[in-house]
Amino acid sequence: MEKIMNNSYINKDEINNKIYDYIAGYINCSTDQLKEEGTHFVKNKKAAKNHVKILSIRDTNIISLSEEKYELGKQLLSGKTRDELYEGNNLKTLCDIEGFENSLAFDAEGNTNTTIVLCAIKDNEIIAIAGAAPTGKLMEVGIDVKKNRLPKQ
Repeated sequence: MEKIMNNSYINKDEINNKIYDYIAGYINCSTDQLKEEGTHFVKNKKAAKNHVKILSIRDTNIISLSEEKYELGKQLLSGKTRDELYEGNNLKTLCDIEGFENSLAFDAEGNTNTTIVLCAIKDNEIIAIAGAAPTGKLMEVGIDVKKNRLPKQ
């Protein structure tokens, strides 16, 4: 419990429950679905036509779809990771970028254990990438800058 200014108390669980209730009502799912790990598809009868909304909380992804998009959305988005849900084909294009082997590496199937990627773009060209991957209790960090973009010495 947290003490607030007028000496009354506010319970964190009550606040969290209200937040979950609000979100569940907004995207037309149950609060249980918001707390269950995995990806859940919701047919949102209150949504406008062609509605697709993706919400992630902790280890849960909720995909809220209007009735006419539900089956297609479920077909296209089932089995996707959280990154794939948000980034789609943009992730696949990273496999083809050369010159950033220290910051972003893929295996033969196109998988990577890199969990954080930041890139610098100038004139519509990726000129630097920083990537981090878990290695036990630490994160391994790699940073690559295109050679033609390094400062001249």
